[in-house]
Amino acid sequence: MEWKYIKNIDKSRGFAEIFIYDEISSDKVNGASIAYEMRYLMDYENVKVIKIKINSVGGDVMHAQTVVSAMIDAEEKGVIVKTYGQGLMASSAGVIFLTAKKENRYMKDYARLMVHGVSIPDESKLTESDRTALENFKGMLVQILSNRTGKKEAFFEELFTNGKDNWFDAKAMLKNGFIAKENIEETDIKVDIPANETTAGVVVVYNKLTTEIENNTNQIQIKMKKVIALLKLQEGVSEEVVETAISGIQNSLTTKTEELETTKTKLAQAEKDLADANTKLGVVNKASALEFVKNCIKEGKIDPAKEADVLVQAESNLEGFKNLMSAIPVKAPNIINQLRADENVDPATGKTVVTETKTFRQLEKEAPAVLNTMRATDLPRYVNLYNAQYGTSKTEADFK
Repeated sequence: MEWKYIKNIDKSRGFAEIFIYDEISSDKVNGASIAYEMRYLMDYENVKVIKIKINSVGGDVMHAQTVVSAMIDAEEKGVIVKTYGQGLMASSAGVIFLTAKKENRYMKDYARLMVHGVSIPDESKLTESDRTALENFKGMLVQILSNRTGKKEAFFEELFTNGKDNWFDAKAMLKNGFIAKENIEETDIKVDIPANETTAGVVVVYNKLTTEIENNTNQIQIKMKKVIALLKLQEGVSEEVVETAISGIQNSLTTKTEELETTKTKLAQAEKDLADANTKLGVVNKASALEFVKNCIKEGKIDPAKEADVLVQAESNLEGFKNLMSAIPVKAPNIINQLRADENVDPATGKTVVTETKTFRQLEKEAPAVLNTMRATDLPRYVNLYNAQYGTSKTEADFK
């Protein structure tokens, strides 16, 4: 369906945009037509948010009043109505802007609001009933603006009767509570309107704003086209679509960053676990090497005096050292080692622990040759073992 004021309907997010970008009148921005289109959005498109973009010099109070009534009706049906000051919100257009609730009013930082009295071009032809009608229109607007802004009626009564065009920039609107600070959009557009120009009339300000905005908009559109191309979106999409795409990228980046941090934490833990495992493995390897070297000494393959030097080789390459030792035949057992019944290496400390020493009687049964060798080569030890076994006090002379 072709619409005159609805420029965008986003069903996926339940909102639509209406533009008031001209004079409010029967043949330009028609209030009745806007009211019909708003009703269609609610009844047939299930729209939950209506955004009204405004850049207008104002115009016919009756048509503006129709838009205001449609906005209030929409709110009563649960629809959120937002107004956006895109440039100039003058006269009746300013009334439309202020009809939205404060939290639903938005504006560019360069926008201007203007409020003045209700009038017609030639008041000299007004009848008494006409003047009464104008006074009633003024009364309605004062009441509406007071209710919607929370300001006292006297405040707006003054604005409608002081005979001036009362201008409000972003700073003045913030001061008077017409806008929330976070709802003022900061832009790169700088609009300088001297005081003498604002007093010169609405059209002068409108033309000034329009020129500045168009110049800057052209530059922004060029930049936006580049952004849209980079995002691989269809040309001509709305700002909301671009914002959604950018938000999606930002969310994805945040997720990836969080995943990266989680991976880094896991990697750091894995590196610590590996270091701990390597430390434990090193202890075990040293213990294994020491145990093997001790066994080789028992077997007579290694000179006990060279244990320390040989142990370094075994620790550096235990498998290779084992292969080397396997090629060396077992020699006559060392007597001292034969005396040790159980000798092990403690894995925690790497030290040799002797848990039992063989007795004289055990050697008589298990290794008499060892005793004979000991008697011939180490008689003092032989005598000590004998006396310990049999409880005697023999000397070396008794065995010569």
